[in-house]
Amino acid sequence: MSFISQIGNDRYFVENSWQSEPKSEDKTTYFLKLRRWWKGIDIFEKAYVLLPVHAETHWSLVIICMPAKEDQTGPIILHLDSLKFHSSRLIFNVISRFLKEEWNYLNENVSSAECPLQETVWKNFPRKIEKKAIEVPQQENDYDCGLFVLYYMQRFIQEAPERLQKKDLSMFGKRWFRPEEPSQLRGEIRRLLQKCREAEPKTYATELCVEAEPNDVTQPMSSEHLQETVDAAAAKDHALIECSENAVYCV
Repeated sequence: MSFISQIGNDRYFVENSWQSEPKSEDKTTYFLKLRRWWKGIDIFEKAYVLLPVHAETHWSLVIICMPAKEDQTGPIILHLDSLKFHSSRLIFNVISRFLKEEWNYLNENVSSAECPLQETVWKNFPRKIEKKAIEVPQQENDYDCGLFVLYYMQRFIQEAPERLQKKDLSMFGKRWFRPEEPSQLRGEIRRLLQKCREAEPKTYATELCVEAEPNDVTQPMSSEHLQETVDAAAAKDHALIECSENAVYCV
């Protein structure tokens, strides 16, 4: 979608999704595996780290707000949930612990002169972490949580300051946007999928040929037949995504 292009800069780092750690795995080993997600990226230098969270068939969003190097404040972890379904306390505990693990890891590999935050903040990092469950517009059904997470991300990226401070939390609230607005992303996603499919019609014509009977494939294809195949591919693509009032679904 259009807002994705704004993420590829030095202000944001977006991880695919966050899931709870497996209980059977050693926590240190799990952290080292998890760390590969941001290999080569110093997350403490980013203004924001966005983590979509998935658990129990529900999506919510965590935003880690890092202070500027000259600030005396620590990072703020925000949790945005369109159903208030996920436990903010549990999520804060997990995210805080992994931030502390990353802090410990960098402390062993980075000199004090290279630390990404103000020196006093960096030395006392575990005690400087703040957490805030954010009041946000709530979904009015039980299936739009993913769209709400995308819309939270879009609006935040559009409106957030260079570095978020406590005083900026007033940007959020139950009236941040109308609850029906995230559902409009469904149409945008549908148009994007159709555009991607229409970009390579020959690919879909080939797919249809593969699906045809062997006797049909062995026969030379006339220009009329080719056009019919391309038209059929386009019709097939159009039918793949249907938009109802409530959901996007495959038919």
